[in-house]
Amino acid sequence: MALLIFLIGFRGSGKTTAAQMFPKHAARLDGDHLFATTLRRKWPKIRYEDRNDWSKWPKHQRDAATVADAQDAVLDQVVPGLRQDERHVVADGAVFACDWFRDPLLTVLQRARVIRTAEDAFLYSKPPVDVLFRHIHVRGREDELPRFSNEAAVGEDSERYDKTVRASLAPWRRLDSIADLADEVRRLVGASRGAPR
Repeated sequence: MALLIFLIGFRGSGKTTAAQMFPKHAARLDGDHLFATTLRRKWPKIRYEDRNDWSKWPKHQRDAATVADAQDAVLDQVVPGLRQDERHVVADGAVFACDWFRDPLLTVLQRARVIRTAEDAFLYSKPPVDVLFRHIHVRGREDELPRFSNEAAVGEDSERYDKTVRASLAPWRRLDSIADLADEVRRLVGASRGAPR
């Protein structure tokens, strides 16, 4: 039975890198892409620039059935072939800290294929602020650079995100380094050290 592993963290926390490390062992489900695709399909008038703004999903439409139906409708577009894939699934994205978006995905994936979760499969990458700042600036996204021009700005937004994580009902396990996150994903998907990626 395949394992569903959730990776969350603030921008630059290494979740995408860890999710992509072991393609022979696990398929990647990009949470930001899932959210944006679901949101814009359900509400086509949402501006492209707002595609990852969680507040754009109306609160009165965040019930499990509505969200699951919306996710199910775009799953094949977001991860082609996932329904037939027998590998583990690594779902990465800050949005998965939101119970209202993460929990319906469990239902969708259980309907689509045999999948299980384990308590140790909820990983929260929380490296120090200086590491987040460095990674944000190395990748150089135009939408992030002006907003995160210094470590203090990164720290403030990172703390706001941390409050969202603490409010979540999932048993998030905090990992303080990107290397620890990669090691834990390796362990969960059953890849050996030095395994071909």
